[in-house]
Amino acid sequence: MSYLQASSEVWDRNAIGPFAIIGFSPKLYLTSELVYQTRTAAIDDDPSLPDHGLLVSTSKFGWETTKGLQLFLSFESADPLEEEYLSKQRVFGPGLQWIPRPHLEFYAKLEKRLDFTYSREWGHQALLISHYWF
Repeated sequence: MSYLQASSEVWDRNAIGPFAIIGFSPKLYLTSELVYQTRTAAIDDDPSLPDHGLLVSTSKFGWETTKGLQLFLSFESADPLEEEYLSKQRVFGPGLQWIPRPHLEFYAKLEKRLDFTYSREWGHQALLISHYWF
């Protein structure tokens, strides 16, 4: 289980849900998480910030081809719990994660994306990320 409680000048947010890491073999795995999130406006008298709930799920099916190199397929969804809040999303696609040494990561992903906030049609997105942490 994971739990988050966060506050800012705009929102108070709570998120809770289970996650799983399942190893099918030493190199084949599935990670999955389901989160119930609520956001409440920090300023009660602002009608442009309605309170709302959201159910978010993420899953990643991966294969470590060699040490530090992983190929994966991922799926993400976000479903609002109120009719008037239209942030419904679906995202899926293949990706590659390479960690050549500790604290250094390269990540590439192609996504097919449907975001009802902006469109009712599927779009495409590519992510290229490099990450170094101390």
